[in-house]
Amino acid sequence: MAESLTLTLHNDLGELVRVQSHVAAFLAGAGASADTLYLTRLAIEELTSNVIRHGYEHVGQHIYITIAPRPDAVDVVIEDDGRPFDPGSQSDRAAPASLDEAPTGGMGIGLVRGLVGATHYDRVDGRNRVTCRVPR
Repeated sequence: MAESLTLTLHNDLGELVRVQSHVAAFLAGAGASADTLYLTRLAIEELTSNVIRHGYEHVGQHIYITIAPRPDAVDVVIEDDGRPFDPGSQSDRAAPASLDEAPTGGMGIGLVRGLVGATHYDRVDGRNRVTCRVPR
């Protein structure tokens, strides 16, 4: 089993199906629990879909996702060459009082923080790099 998995995708939401399939197979082979698999896939889905929706003006750019299982966690690194954006600079939104008051979108970064803890952001060589650690 490889120590890590790196995937390259275009900034197209349709690519997430393929990514999720590869992540599930890789983590299952690494012995990840169902909870770890769920949280890892959720973090990847939320963070990557934000990049695809907001990071680019044109289709055809690339996003790189690396996952590395460790004994106590799964490290997730998402890199893109889109607009600079630090997800840590976004404050968590207050929970809506009802579903009728709930906004469409805008809750993903807070959801990831709440489920996997802090994310770390760097801008390196013209790329955004977001790292999070999913507990096992």
